[in-house]
Formats: sequence, C-alpha cells, structure tokens
Amino acid sequence: RSSSSGRGGGSSSSSGGTCESQSQPTSRGVLPRRRPRPAAGGGMSMRKAGGATGRLPGGPKPVTDPLTVAKLSATSSNISGTTKDLEHSLKELEADLKRDKVGLKEYTDMLSDIERKKAEIQKRIDANKEWVESFEKNNDSGSVEQQYKGLMDSVQSVYEGAKEFHAKGIDMLIKEFDYHPAYRRCTDKFTAVPFKPK
Repeated sequence: RSSSSGRGGGSSSSSGGTCESQSQPTSRGVLPRRRPRPAAGGGMSMRKAGGATGRLPGGPKPVTDPLTVAKLSATSSNISGTTKDLEHSLKELEADLKRDKVGLKEYTDMLSDIERKKAEIQKRIDANKEWVESFEKNNDSGSVEQQYKGLMDSVQSVYEGAKEFHAKGIDMLIKEFDYHPAYRRCTDKFTAVPFKPK
C-alpha cells in the first residue's frame, strides 16, 4: 500500500522497494508512472550483453580460425600425396605379380617337361635292370649268352684254320717263288712283309 505526501507532488515507494515510480500531474493530483522492472539478478538483457549474435561473453571460440584452416589444408595435402604414392606402389606391385605369374607358368611348363623326361628315363632304367637281372640269372634271356659264347668259339675255330692255311701259303711261296721271309736279297724278284697270325 502506497501513500502520498501532498498534492504538490512527491515520491512514493512500495512497501517492498521493488519498483520505482515517477509523479505525473493530473487534474486530481499526482499519479505515479512505473518504470520497467530489471531482469532477475539485476543484470542487463541478453541482447545487450551478447550483441547481435546472442553469444554470452566468455563463450566458446569459433573453430574456423585461419591457423586451423591452414593446418587442415596441410594435413589434407599430405594425405592426398600419401594416397597417390600408395596407389603408385600398388600398381607396381600388381605389375610385379603379373610378371611373376608369367614366370611361374614358364617354370611350371619346364618342370612338367623335365618330369616327363625323368619318367621316360626311369622307365628305360627299370627295363635295363630287369634285362640285366634276367641275363645274370641265365633264364630265358640266358640263351643270348650261350649263343655269344658259341659264336666266339666258332670264330676262334675259323681263325685257327686261317692260321693253318696261312702257314701253308708261306711254304708254297718259299718253294715255288723262292720267297725269303726274313729279309729281301739283292737277287729276289718277289718280296713281301712277313706276317704270322697269333
């Protein structure tokens, strides 16, 4: 409840002291005019304090400052260069793998050819071993050895006969042509190198 102190005008205050009034003359006297109540806590409004952005003083700083942009640009360039280097290295590795596959096929073909030749040679070795074993055992193939021995005996017999006829021929030359087998005489009209089979 407020009270006034005369018609001439004065100031009045509420019992709590929470608002101020200003006297204004009227035909019946002076009426108070209310002032706007300040914000709770007694501070200024947010718009005045923060400006047009509405950010309170002491708030978070913006992250897109020039230094941060420069760092991000450098990092991006480094990542791009590293990526290109890795792509180039990957292409070289892929080319090496292709060449290695071609070389592997060549070596595989050579190995297959060697294995085939090895199998053929081993087959011949086994056959020769079998023949030698059967020859040593004098089985069915043993007749070859017997034939060989018989052939050698026959050749020796023919050779002995040839030696005998050779000696008879020399005797005939000595008797009929006056052949001197030891050396040639000055009167000899016939000569030859003497030979006697063993």
